[in-house]
Amino acid sequence: MKHMRRGVGYYAASAALLMAGAALTWVLMPTSTAVPVASSAARAVAVAAAPVAMAASAADPASPTDPATPEPSPGMALSAFAASDPLGFSRWAKRQAEQNISDYRCTLIKQELIEGKLSEVQKVEMRYRKNPLAVMMIWKENADQAKRVLYIPDDPEYRNKKGEPQAKVEPAGAVARMFVSEIMIELSSPRSKKASRRTIADAGFAGTYRLLELYNGAAERAGELEYRFTGESTIDNRKTFTFERYLPESKVDGVTYVDAKMVIHIDQEYLVPTAVYSFADKAGTKLLGTYTFVDIDLKPGFTADDFKF
Repeated sequence: MKHMRRGVGYYAASAALLMAGAALTWVLMPTSTAVPVASSAARAVAVAAAPVAMAASAADPASPTDPATPEPSPGMALSAFAASDPLGFSRWAKRQAEQNISDYRCTLIKQELIEGKLSEVQKVEMRYRKNPLAVMMIWKENADQAKRVLYIPDDPEYRNKKGEPQAKVEPAGAVARMFVSEIMIELSSPRSKKASRRTIADAGFAGTYRLLELYNGAAERAGELEYRFTGESTIDNRKTFTFERYLPESKVDGVTYVDAKMVIHIDQEYLVPTAVYSFADKAGTKLLGTYTFVDIDLKPGFTADDFKF
């Protein structure tokens, strides 16, 4: 009988590990991706969980050196800069954010299409520390697989025996936590990629901008990018500049751009992306994911304890 009880505990713990694997995948803002696919229609729906959601991999376009960043003319209004050179403005805003923003805390509100089903709206507290880099995500509403996820890339604990990056996950389910309170999962593992297409390593404003430039650049070089300024709006009572991107819905050479339409808001003061909406069609009727950042605090005053379970 004792042996049988150990067996039940083992399988329950294994189930908890499998559930938590998907949780480690992302979560945060999307920009769209262009990836090779075996079956374009089926994969576009199944893996479009987070329109901007994949860490760079062999399937991604090669990361080019950042193009020359334009500057607004002296005395030029930012709205005029955005209207006259939408792509240049986004690249300039990316550089400004990289130079001026380090630590921050915010709330991520997200909803994703995962394996053909739209998820519940989730609220996640996000903590980001630039030096040394650390990212922590704490689910506040509608946690699915994870309650908390933590990633500190320069800490040896966050590397497996092969030196591959991994993150610490606290399973969300009470039953799972009875058997395992936290586990380490490789970012590149199949379990980690199953539920989404971006890992926590690419979470945050910097990750959003990096992927935005990665795929904007790839589409621009292919002559397929349509990226335009559409005006001003607000997110969380903060003024934003709004841009739309359009990419081919399908291609005959085996490559599919998962989001044919993307809408992105860039905060007028902070110059960070505060919302991304991604669609599988140019008409904007087939939602892939929405990601909104609210309650942004650029001076959170973190301590070491803020990045511990």
